[in-house]
Amino acid sequence: MIQLRRWVCGSVWLYGLFYFFLRSQAFAESSLAVELARLRGEVEALASQIEEKKEHVRNQLRSLSMQRSALALSLDKERLRLRALMRQISTQRARVASSKKESEELVSVAKQAAALLQAQIARSLPFRLKERTEVIEQIQKQLQLKLITSHQALARLWQAAEDELRLGKENGLYNQTITLEGKARLVQVARLGMILLFFKTRDGRYGAAQQKGQTWVFETFRSPEQNKQVEALFDGLKKQIRSGFWTIPDILPR
Repeated sequence: MIQLRRWVCGSVWLYGLFYFFLRSQAFAESSLAVELARLRGEVEALASQIEEKKEHVRNQLRSLSMQRSALALSLDKERLRLRALMRQISTQRARVASSKKESEELVSVAKQAAALLQAQIARSLPFRLKERTEVIEQIQKQLQLKLITSHQALARLWQAAEDELRLGKENGLYNQTITLEGKARLVQVARLGMILLFFKTRDGRYGAAQQKGQTWVFETFRSPEQNKQVEALFDGLKKQIRSGFWTIPDILPR
């Protein structure tokens, strides 16, 4: 009986030990499965990140390749443009060299033409003399410094002469600074071609540029009738009346 009890107790103990072993193994296998699942998830996440980075790198490489192609094309265009410019420079140098001798012979002609035109402007109606004279002086200076050729100087002098001729065909109202009573004053002027120049001061006085010998002077009118005549002229020009008759003071030199 005692032996039977011992056997039973031993069997129970062995059975419990076996059951504990099985439970431990099952638990270990379950933990291992969970760990494997976790690791598999991390591996898949890392693989996804690696694939995203690979795609990002591939996109960058494609973009850089396109930029390199665009830069290469732009560089080729700039090289072609540079070659064209070099050919133009070479052609221009050849033209300058061939025309240099002829240009030097025309320098004296241009200087004489500039002097004659400058003298003509100085004797003409005193309408914006400073601006008109500065045009000729600039041409003379650039010609002297060889900044322009004699051909260019003559072309610009011809243009200046045409501008002078055009002034003789036009009438109009302008603003101009004149010397009146020994002081510089900004006035409104009425120019009739290049024959007569009347002015109106800010305080409502009227006058005209009158030639005294070889010089021009600006003088105001003292006659009420002359003031009224010039006032009507200014009013007509201001209204841009293209036709009609105006009586103006007789100030032409005898």
